[in-house]
Amino acid sequence: MVRSVFWNMIGMVAVSLTMLITIPLFLRYFGAERYGILATVWVFFGYFSILDFGMGPAIVNILSKPGRGDGETASSAFWTACIMNLVVGLILGGVLFAALQLAGSLGAFAAGPIRDELFDALPWLLVMMPVSLIYPILVGALDARRMFGLANVNQVVATVLGQALPLIAITVVEPTLTVAIAGSVIGRAVSAIALLVLCIRKLDLTAPRFERPIVRELMSFGGWVALSSGVGLILDTADRLVIASLLGGATAAWYAIAYNVVTRARVLPQAIARVLYQKVSADPEGNAHVLANGARVLTLILVPALAMGMVLIEPLFRLWIGGQATAAVVPIARIMMLGVYANCIAYIPLIALQARGDPDRLAKIHLIQMPVFLLAMYLSTRHFGATGAAIAWSVRLLVDAVVLLWITDLRRVLYVDTLLYLLVLAFGFAIAALLSVGWWVNALLVLGVLAVWGLADTLVALRSRGSVSLLTLGTWVRARSPIPRLRAAS
Repeated sequence: MVRSVFWNMIGMVAVSLTMLITIPLFLRYFGAERYGILATVWVFFGYFSILDFGMGPAIVNILSKPGRGDGETASSAFWTACIMNLVVGLILGGVLFAALQLAGSLGAFAAGPIRDELFDALPWLLVMMPVSLIYPILVGALDARRMFGLANVNQVVATVLGQALPLIAITVVEPTLTVAIAGSVIGRAVSAIALLVLCIRKLDLTAPRFERPIVRELMSFGGWVALSSGVGLILDTADRLVIASLLGGATAAWYAIAYNVVTRARVLPQAIARVLYQKVSADPEGNAHVLANGARVLTLILVPALAMGMVLIEPLFRLWIGGQATAAVVPIARIMMLGVYANCIAYIPLIALQARGDPDRLAKIHLIQMPVFLLAMYLSTRHFGATGAAIAWSVRLLVDAVVLLWITDLRRVLYVDTLLYLLVLAFGFAIAALLSVGWWVNALLVLGVLAVWGLADTLVALRSRGSVSLLTLGTWVRARSPIPRLRAAS
């Protein structure tokens, strides 16, 4: 388990490092306004994933079942899912291309160089659609066979290409949105082709074929996952779209930087979630205890990391992007840290619902949240700017975590790891945002808060037999590590 989480972590950390390197270069060679629009286009690309019918999680769920991960059954499910999404992607890509061309000819968009650059890039959207819909299936097939290393190497390559190619293109060819978007699409397509070759070779897949009986099974599970993912994507990206429309490209760029940096904290829960989802899907009842332990591990790592991040983010950002940008980004990022902590814990009940075959409950919860959140996001952004958007975003994530933990009966995780320990982060936020005594003094104060928290948590955990604590975290990890211990020479 630890090795699988390690591979997932390596992949996601590499993605984060790529963004840390490329964002300042984009701002320098592309400008804040164009980068803000390019970031919004990447969000738009993300919306394509809601149209994949949840085939990625569905493939993991089906191929993880005993007796279904090999042979003809695996090949039939894999190719049926790929063919479905390829056809849907081509159709939707054509419809989107025609609709945007028609809207442009009717004068729906304001004239200008940026508008012309975006419309020149429309043919690339036709390519991006089927690629985006097939990619989750390819990753899911490898995850189901616990080939996390191969999947993550490819995803790292995809991210590096997706960031580096547009950056190289705008410096070598010309700094336009058309060139940048083309580079992003080419990078994604190359990585998808490479991943397909890996799946064919490593999974011993037979010749492609489409089988109708499998469609019903895929859609019954994947349909609810797709609906939940789609609504969740809208909830998670509405802030950037609202900011871009109400406050302009420059503010959208600063907000996007804060979002992209803070949400890197999701690296750990996403790495754990990919492993636990495959494990719990194989035996939902027998492996239920691993969910609580997973939440404890997340808590023990994220609380100190985010609390110190509240203080250290300002001096680090000054070194990274300069003082002016830091003043705009840091207040937003600190607010987002509170929300992203709750969101990280929410991965545990999300895994529980999907692995137990109840993705419909998650979709219904997100559908109820959506209209309330969109209204709150619009009003908070309109009246309080980017800070208001960050507050609305964080509050929504906290509410989401509380509801999911409640309905999955993970009450200890709800009351202690989420609500109670969020106060520790609140102390860190107050120290970093309100005290002007120097960042190193603030860091010492936060360390004091963490010391008190660590002692209290350890004492409580020692009274709960089997609960992971700061003292036993290393032992827990080593017990699940495949690396053999070396014996002393006799």
